[in-house]
Amino acid sequence: MRFFYDVLFCLIDIEIIGDNRKLIYISHQKGFQRLSLSHFIFLRQWDNQTKCLCGRYIFPYFSPCEVYLRNFVKTILMTSKVVYNGELRTTATHLRSGSSIETDAPTDNHGKGERFSPTDLVATALASCIVTTIAIVAPSINITGAVCEVEKIMVSDPRRIGEIVINISFPASGPYTEQDKSRLMHIANTCPVHQTLHPDCKRTINFIWP
Repeated sequence: MRFFYDVLFCLIDIEIIGDNRKLIYISHQKGFQRLSLSHFIFLRQWDNQTKCLCGRYIFPYFSPCEVYLRNFVKTILMTSKVVYNGELRTTATHLRSGSSIETDAPTDNHGKGERFSPTDLVATALASCIVTTIAIVAPSINITGAVCEVEKIMVSDPRRIGEIVINISFPASGPYTEQDKSRLMHIANTCPVHQTLHPDCKRTINFIWP
């Protein structure tokens, strides 16, 4: 014998694929529907190997399961959470891994300067993005051990990053052909962070070959 319940239900279709946590499709409907207990499907855990979560989930609307699922989807889509700790310091937590970093205002702007400043992170992100993108786009060229030295130059009126200077020293795992060098320089100057920065922020990237 099957028992049916008239409940206010929530129907959610989800397909989330890949590290970019892109929500491909989601429908969120609610209404009265006769449902059996067999319809109440519990959440499958995120699979870190396949990096895929998909399926149809039906829960009583505002039930603990439905609220948990909505919060779970929100967590997947969000990148980080930043908490202001006082005294011009923040803690930023990467929601996927739980790792965290702290920031300070710099000493020339009322801060302690004991951590990266927010603009330090922007400049550092460009260097990290350059070598990461090279490793993704040109995996046949081994750049393990490459070192980036980053200089951030601030300007005023308004206060902002005026220039980021990055010296990239490539490891001696080459040799690097002229074609390799041209390819790596092109990748460095078209990485996502480079493309995101405002045109008024000058980017100077120096390539130091072994």
